[in-house]
Amino acid sequence: MDADTAALLNTLSTPVIMVFSLIILGILIALGNERQRRALDEIRKEIDEWSANDLRLKRGTMSHSTDIKDPIAWLSAATSKALGTPVELAGMQIHDGPKSAQFEDGNSGMRMVYSLVEPSRMKRAMTRRLTKSDRINISSHPLRKWNRNIEAVQLDILNAGLVFDLELPNAWKQMTNESNDSEVLWLYKF
Repeated sequence: MDADTAALLNTLSTPVIMVFSLIILGILIALGNERQRRALDEIRKEIDEWSANDLRLKRGTMSHSTDIKDPIAWLSAATSKALGTPVELAGMQIHDGPKSAQFEDGNSGMRMVYSLVEPSRMKRAMTRRLTKSDRINISSHPLRKWNRNIEAVQLDILNAGLVFDLELPNAWKQMTNESNDSEVLWLYKF
């Protein structure tokens, strides 16, 4: 190998090594960021659970009737608390597969669908291939044509009221005639 070839290789190897080093550094940073994101998600879940348990302890043995006289007015109030804007629900429609209650907000005109089914399971249920009998059962379901414009909001003791988890089973039973022991209700708005 002559001096010119050695100088050319030396000149080319330095930028290649620098680019390779930057790629490796970028990969390491991305892996670290993903690990931190997962850790922060876990911390957020633990804080939410701790907060809910703390509210339950503070609520204590508060004598509160879980009798709901008007479940639609109760749901409107809980939704207003959770969203931070006034909501007036009207025009209830009940859908099966999975069970949900659909309303229209009189203030914003948005459709609001409430269900006990969390977003990942709801999306799977709405986008899976259907048998002929399933098509008949959920063809009119408002979430059947799942898209990115659907926003899911979790209603629970942290954002919908101190006794939300106690009142939800009774209100849901009155609206849908379906028993449950859930402490969380999902709102899908679009």
